[in-house]
Amino acid sequence: MSVAIAIQALEDAGLSTDVIANEFLKLRGGYPDEIFLNECLHQLEGAGDTHTDPATFTILIEYTREKLNTGHWSEVPDCWRISYALLRLASAITRLRAVATENEAICQLKLALWELDDALIMGFCSLNEGITKMASFLNKLTNDPTEHLFPASYPELNPEAVDLEAFKFKGERISVLPRVHQPSPNEFMQILTRGVPVIITGAMKHWRALNPTSAHYWSPSYWSKCAGRRTVPVEVGSAYTDDKWGQRLITVDCFLERFILPNLEQNHQHSVGSKGYLAQHQIFLQIPELADDVDIPDYCYVGGPTDSESTTIDSNIWFGPAGTISPLHHDSDRSNVLCQVIGRKYVKLYTADQTDLVYPHGDAMLSNTSQVDVVDPRLDEFPRFANASGFHGCIESGEMLFIPPRCWHYLKSLSCSISLNFWWNVSQELIPAWSSSYSAPANRQINDKTVNCDDAVVFF
Repeated sequence: MSVAIAIQALEDAGLSTDVIANEFLKLRGGYPDEIFLNECLHQLEGAGDTHTDPATFTILIEYTREKLNTGHWSEVPDCWRISYALLRLASAITRLRAVATENEAICQLKLALWELDDALIMGFCSLNEGITKMASFLNKLTNDPTEHLFPASYPELNPEAVDLEAFKFKGERISVLPRVHQPSPNEFMQILTRGVPVIITGAMKHWRALNPTSAHYWSPSYWSKCAGRRTVPVEVGSAYTDDKWGQRLITVDCFLERFILPNLEQNHQHSVGSKGYLAQHQIFLQIPELADDVDIPDYCYVGGPTDSESTTIDSNIWFGPAGTISPLHHDSDRSNVLCQVIGRKYVKLYTADQTDLVYPHGDAMLSNTSQVDVVDPRLDEFPRFANASGFHGCIESGEMLFIPPRCWHYLKSLSCSISLNFWWNVSQELIPAWSSSYSAPANRQINDKTVNCDDAVVFF
């Protein structure tokens, strides 16, 4: 019965192998591999009945994976990301059609959901809206409230103010971040013009995600209900600059069980065991229903280029246990507001005029990242850092951190933490100049990461 409901939902969403074949036909003429394209069309032609083997598209998917994992992610030709999404969708459809008994239905539904999420994470195509709706539907269809029992709240944090002195090194030139209560757009424009980071209070109080009395409070139990069977990219390791750092595709329920619950159960404000970080991910594009629990800050519409008809705003999620770290780095030319939804974070920032003192990596892939551990710097190796002047502070749930363009920033979770950041373009006159000695990275998505498809793992 559940599979029949899912197949009907596919039809309602306008998703079929015939539709996928038409999408491939649109690529003809501009494709770098016509033999591959013809094979895709051949397999789709024979995939219209219930007897098609779900493994029909495996070889084609593996071939496309190799193309996705060649070179930097931002340089992968669009045709391969489109192909990957379409082939994953085709595989999910044939998988559902091939289910013969109700006993195997739940497992196959979860596998089909994983394939749809993989399509959304690793690829994109004109059918993304339908894929997104179908993935949300399958998450609800496979939800079993008795399978995972997650808490509906978080342990209370120590109400005493964080001792910022513990994060300073001897002789450090550091100022405490100023707090500004709910500035108006005009007042925020003045902040933006000054180009100095500040903590904004009172501007998130209406968000359902941070209201413990709301049915949409972002507790572990809510995440499990809303997205527990969804597959997401999780960073494993202390920081992306570490040698042992890696990425895995796992379900939200698995992420909660492995990396969040162990810390909550022991009420730790220091991470227990290995660290897993749902980070740098555009979660609202994959699971748009979560976006209903928050609002884009009004400040993201301030200071935009006057020649732009609309403002492009991008958002990432940062969800992890205590101890997760974002090393000192910058986000290039875009303004950034980091919104703290759950827990607290320590932050340290240096404006663009301090660039020569923070020792950016020489490697092009990490040139937006500092070599310095800003909490415990090796001043014998990086002596100029002793002269750097910065700002630091602790952001609590319901507070925002404004990060000016080209401002270097370091963040460390002091408890289980969920943050959202919102980037937007600003007028050129609001972007400070780099020093002549610094070779800034090309203006692309900073820390645009590649999830190695070969590391994709399904955990239910």
